[in-house]
Amino acid sequence: MTNDFLFGKVMQNPELCKGLLQRILPDLDIARIEYPQLQKSIEPGMDAHGVRLDVYVKDNDEIIYDIEMQVSDTKELPKRSRYYQGMIDLQLIDKGQRYKKLNRSYIIFICPFDVFGKGRHIYTFENISPVRLLIQQLACIAINCMQANC
Repeated sequence: MTNDFLFGKVMQNPELCKGLLQRILPDLDIARIEYPQLQKSIEPGMDAHGVRLDVYVKDNDEIIYDIEMQVSDTKELPKRSRYYQGMIDLQLIDKGQRYKKLNRSYIIFICPFDVFGKGRHIYTFENISPVRLLIQQLACIAINCMQANC
């Protein structure tokens, strides 16, 4: 499915949205999700570049999921995921709140093409130090629908 409107309509159904998340992240036990928000806008300021997240979901453990339908290969996915992550973090805590309030989060790009050209159906990126002293609790996942038969 590469139609943004239809994708949004399907993802409005909490059970279908939860089912998709469980298929992408089978190690997570998602008991329930908050009603998905479609086209969630985050506008940091007048001079800054805002974002519009396709599907924004929070689960029972307060984990944040941004599910994006990416139909064209702009070659900017790594930088885009980094920017989206920063914008999501920006709206999670208010002035004076401690950083430990930042939720674990996943940014998921569903693509009808192989983002990195390596023939894989899924690519997962996490920021973890080699000695596991610093675990960022965020991940970017790119799904190649052509390879995964979506």
